[in-house]
Amino acid sequence: MAVALLGGVVGAAGAGTSPAFADSGAAPVAADQTPESKASARAAEAGEQVAVVGATTGSSQVFANPDGTFTQEMNAAPVRARKVDGTWAQIDTSLIRAADGSARTKNTTARVSFSGGGSGSGLVTLEDGEHQLRLGWPTALPEPRLEGSTATYAEVLPDVDLKLTALSSGYTSVIVVKTAQAAKNPELATIKMTVAGGGLDIAPTADGGFVARDSDGSPVFESPTGRMWDSAGDAPATTGASAQLLRTAATAQTEGEPGARETTPLPAAGGEPAPIEGPGSGDAAAELPLKVTGSTLEITPDPGLLHGEDTVFPLYIDPPTKGIALGDWTALASNGTKYWEFDGDKGVGRCSNYAGYLCASTPYTQRMYFEYPLSSIHGKKILDATIEVYQLWTFSCEPHWYDLTRVDKGISSSTTWSTRPSGVDLMGDREVAYGRGALCSPSQPANWVRFSDNVAGGETNENLTTALASYAASKQAAITFSLTAHDESDAGAWARFRNDAKLSVTYVSYPSAPTEAKVQDGTSGKACGTSAVPQVTSDTTPKTYGTVQSVDGSQAQLRAAFEIWKADGTSRAWTANSPSSAWVADNAVRDATSSVLTPQTDYRLRVKTQAYYMTDRGVTGVLDSPWSAWCYFRVDTDSPPAPVVSSSDGRYQPADTTLTADGVGVTGQCR
Repeated sequence: MAVALLGGVVGAAGAGTSPAFADSGAAPVAADQTPESKASARAAEAGEQVAVVGATTGSSQVFANPDGTFTQEMNAAPVRARKVDGTWAQIDTSLIRAADGSARTKNTTARVSFSGGGSGSGLVTLEDGEHQLRLGWPTALPEPRLEGSTATYAEVLPDVDLKLTALSSGYTSVIVVKTAQAAKNPELATIKMTVAGGGLDIAPTADGGFVARDSDGSPVFESPTGRMWDSAGDAPATTGASAQLLRTAATAQTEGEPGARETTPLPAAGGEPAPIEGPGSGDAAAELPLKVTGSTLEITPDPGLLHGEDTVFPLYIDPPTKGIALGDWTALASNGTKYWEFDGDKGVGRCSNYAGYLCASTPYTQRMYFEYPLSSIHGKKILDATIEVYQLWTFSCEPHWYDLTRVDKGISSSTTWSTRPSGVDLMGDREVAYGRGALCSPSQPANWVRFSDNVAGGETNENLTTALASYAASKQAAITFSLTAHDESDAGAWARFRNDAKLSVTYVSYPSAPTEAKVQDGTSGKACGTSAVPQVTSDTTPKTYGTVQSVDGSQAQLRAAFEIWKADGTSRAWTANSPSSAWVADNAVRDATSSVLTPQTDYRLRVKTQAYYMTDRGVTGVLDSPWSAWCYFRVDTDSPPAPVVSSSDGRYQPADTTLTADGVGVTGQCR
């Protein structure tokens, strides 16, 4: 849903008018030069979104919108990393040779470097800002062979290879045991690696992994429990279809698939992981809790799997390590497989046999989960929210329904299918089929699937925006969603989605308390007293002042709300809004003249900033700041009034409406 425009001055009833300040009241002073305010001003001038300087991270960006609102985009997985020169660029896990012979990633959120060979002590180095984690291998290393994101150290033990693969925020290390004879090597009974981190405290976790924390106790790097698996499920298929299926357009046409026009083969269903990525259907697998003792990291393979008569080689042993991402994501399969913070994409739905083609040799159901931190939108009024998930591939050109659901708890590296969160509120559903490209007519390339509240279309049960608003208002730490196929018995709904699902939240900030809450003193002065020594005025209708405040800057829509009470708090004497029927920008000085007050009486004044908003549902309202501190004054008609001074030659005008003129030593005429 589009968010209603908020730019300019808006009538108090919510009707938009042309951008201008109200005629009454004092003029605005210079706006705060915050990054948000600067971006908001540039967005209004350019008529397009402008990124807020300094607000970009690997998985989040904040944009100022031309209408005075802001939008934060949060990806579940990192999508950019800061280069050495400080600029941001797309993540690239490709490995390149460094001058010292090591292999390093081109651009990742945690800098990753692998040993160039020689001593095993410098196997892996992870750097995240000022923090560094180093892992070592117990023996000397050969020079690695580099291929894309993977460095292969051949024959680190007889018939045993070590493969390191760089990820966006860390790496995976897979020990490939190629034969049963190699598995008998006593050095594989317990694999001892070194682990060290400058300034980091490394400790085991309850689920069998480890975490490296900084001096403040914040996690910097983590590793889930290790795992191992064999190749029992990787035997060549004897039925006419394989798990990694390629299908031609010509075949599709003979089976009635619509619109195929060329012989480009379809990509694999992705139902089975690559052998080195994780256990697939039919593979024997075991979890391997890691043991951390001082600077030693121990991985003990399961002896029954390492030496089992039914074990099919090669055998894979995987203890991964990653940096801490702001968001979390995982894919959970009903066969017990989990893909915590996986790279790339995974499938959703029923992975089975569809139209004679195989997704997996053993059917299973899979769901994806995305978790987003919310501290950055605490104290914001949420106007609109959307989630977009990129669909890469689906079995059929025929659309299928996919559900986005808010779940009842968060996710972690230890979350499995049996401990998965439960759905509590359907956020939205969409019927789509993207990723078949020219095999469909018209072409259906990979694309974003957008979930947003379709209230205008009558789907009143879709409440993504209100859910985010509730979480932000109650200052919840995070929100977690599941992505599922609506019909998990339909193998035709199996589809692959990327890990970088994007949550976009449009908001305005709650305003801040006004500054300069005072009463007029003399010609153009402003003053404020205390309860013990109130400011004295002889004016029974004193002019009051307040400077409205909002971090949203020059495109915010604000007004000042004034109240005068008797000093003892027994009754309110007067209240007013300024402007009374319009809205002004941040840092505007507002004034209002009170009704007649009782002479020889003590009063107190307070002011608050109010901000206008409109949600994606067309609901309008006003946000209140805290009140200013009390300003005490006394109406005393028995005392002489403060002198009124004005310029007779026009050289010097009141300071609250006119910039300073001339300079020291320049005379003027006053009366």
